[in-house]
Amino acid sequence: MKNVLFLAFDFPPFGGAGVHRSLKFVKYLPEFGWDPTVVTVRPGYKKHEIYDNTLLDDHVQPVKVVHVPFPPSLLNHIMEKPGRIYSLLRTYVFVFPDLFSPWGKAALSEGQRQLAKKSYQVIFSTILPVSTGIAGIRLSRQSGVPLVADFRDTISSIRFFDYPTRLHFAIAKHYERRIIRYSARSIMQDTVVENEMKRRYPRFADKIVYIPNGYDENDFRNIEPKPPGRKFRFVYCGSYNIGASSRHKKIYAPPISIKSLLTALHYTKNPMDRSTEAPDRFFDAVAVVRKKRPDIYDRMEILFVGARKAYTEEAAIKRGINDIVHCTGYVSHDDAVGYMMSADALILTHFKPLDSPVINCVPGKTFEYIRSCRPVLAMVPQGDAHDIMTQSRLGLITSQTDIDQISRNVCKLVLKKNVKEYEPDISFIRRYDRKRLTGRLADIFNDVSAGYHQQ
Repeated sequence: MKNVLFLAFDFPPFGGAGVHRSLKFVKYLPEFGWDPTVVTVRPGYKKHEIYDNTLLDDHVQPVKVVHVPFPPSLLNHIMEKPGRIYSLLRTYVFVFPDLFSPWGKAALSEGQRQLAKKSYQVIFSTILPVSTGIAGIRLSRQSGVPLVADFRDTISSIRFFDYPTRLHFAIAKHYERRIIRYSARSIMQDTVVENEMKRRYPRFADKIVYIPNGYDENDFRNIEPKPPGRKFRFVYCGSYNIGASSRHKKIYAPPISIKSLLTALHYTKNPMDRSTEAPDRFFDAVAVVRKKRPDIYDRMEILFVGARKAYTEEAAIKRGINDIVHCTGYVSHDDAVGYMMSADALILTHFKPLDSPVINCVPGKTFEYIRSCRPVLAMVPQGDAHDIMTQSRLGLITSQTDIDQISRNVCKLVLKKNVKEYEPDISFIRRYDRKRLTGRLADIFNDVSAGYHQQ
């Protein structure tokens, strides 16, 4: 059995979308001859954590996890404090490499202790945060052990963050290039991003590879679907972003003159309308159904499973459809899968890019949606998510802003027209099995570790 040192800031008992990729790699790597030791943050570093203590329950063997506390620092204070001055500091000053740099240094120290205790053949670092990648670089250069960097999000085109100036973007790109340069392999989870990174860094193109997110077949075994509704049930699983267009994002600064200057300096590499991931457009379409086809509306129920309960309920009340919209709040992953399997149709929303018809990311829920083999009302732009919906033969796809078309698709689903249209392509769906994807990661580990031993 070979050993891999696994640096992951986001890892159970934390819940949420960011933990599943690392969690499933760690779960299946031993079946491919690799024994991971995980270095992650100790719970308690911030107030708004989401926990899911069920995530490690299905692991065949105990996971070796070292919890490193977030060291006390000025950043802890700045991260938690409200107010414009603290927002200004977070946005413009304490962003190099990111707000998690104190933990990155602590993870580096712990990694050095782990490397001194036993022999490791690979270091794996999952990014974001950037600090985890920097810790991986330093450990690799100090020890000679090859680094595999896993970009859950690329640093220079993070979909939920805008760089305040071109200088900030240039520095972010410097960190991105540095991690790719010193890693033996850099893994991207989207083909659009893979191609973008190969064009941006042609010198390192042969080191940039693609491993998508996926679903775990075991998560769907022995899961009892939640009791079905008496009506046609639409289900949305997970959280969503409620931000406005990144091109018009507000910049916090005290005096008006400084605020105007900072707004002028504000730089967005990939401007997008983040509000389209929220349920507002879908709810607008449901309100149209309520007005034009009350007979269909009375046959519907809509279930939102996950965070943003208050926003969802308020949006439904605003449109007068709260009588059919129900919210669970955050639930365990097992329960989320159970609700997913109880659906007659699933809801998938996404950001709308403003400068391109193609988006460079895929919602993590996409893969579990297609494994459920339920029809998906997909309001997504061109990109990998659109292609996956099309090739799985489960997606009823429309523009995020075409309210009339969304309402017609809602009616089409409720009336169960053209049911054969949603017969899933099982062979395509199985490409995204987490165990199979972990096998590809193990192959990468074998390749880079073989080169390391020859040195």
